[in-house]
Amino acid sequence: MHFTELLGLDLDILLLNQYSHIHQSKNKFKKYKEFIFEPFLDFGCGNGACLLAGKSEGLNHFIGVDISYSALKVCKDQGLENIIKYDGSGKIQAIKDNTIGTIHSSQVFEHIPRVEADQLLMEFYRILKPKGTLLLFFPAEASERYNPDPSHINFYKIDEFINYIQDIGFQVNLFWSQLFIPPFDKYTMEITDFFSRNMPLINTVTYGFRKLSYSLIKKYLYNSIQGTQINIIATKN
Repeated sequence: MHFTELLGLDLDILLLNQYSHIHQSKNKFKKYKEFIFEPFLDFGCGNGACLLAGKSEGLNHFIGVDISYSALKVCKDQGLENIIKYDGSGKIQAIKDNTIGTIHSSQVFEHIPRVEADQLLMEFYRILKPKGTLLLFFPAEASERYNPDPSHINFYKIDEFINYIQDIGFQVNLFWSQLFIPPFDKYTMEITDFFSRNMPLINTVTYGFRKLSYSLIKKYLYNSIQGTQINIIATKN
């Protein structure tokens, strides 16, 4: 058994958390609708909350992928039929090349060994259509303040991750972070909080200067940050 399957064994927990997950996912669909295309694939679909939210927001063609048999059962019991069992290989062989409009994955990559995660990113590139979009949300560097659970085994640095997916062929449209900052002085905390709340807007306004703005933010602020969460929206070139 792949160790990440242990995350989805409790059916009661899967169903208990579903309502709040659906609400959060609906907000995502509304916020990022310009980046969401069909077919929509949710990697690590869990209890199906993201797929149910997408359905309620008008999506007609969507696919769920998960390693947990329990999660797949929960999804199918709710009428979500297009669900695929992931085998932990870094491959999604049931999906053909250039067929997916958007891939979404939230709070999954931190549970996957690095080699497998890197392979999955290349697999995502394979199955996305040209100009298809990738929406990823997961913790970055570990920190005492963040204190991740023991199943969190894979942490990318933000610049490392961006460089990696760009090397694969993705174009990064937006990136931002929730910042987990240590208890420094009030001035430092106010600055980092500002960037945390306004990173999507900053990236949009500074589109032509993103590399410069990112390098400056990283140089002057990230040295004070012990852990962050990566949020990426990218497009297949």
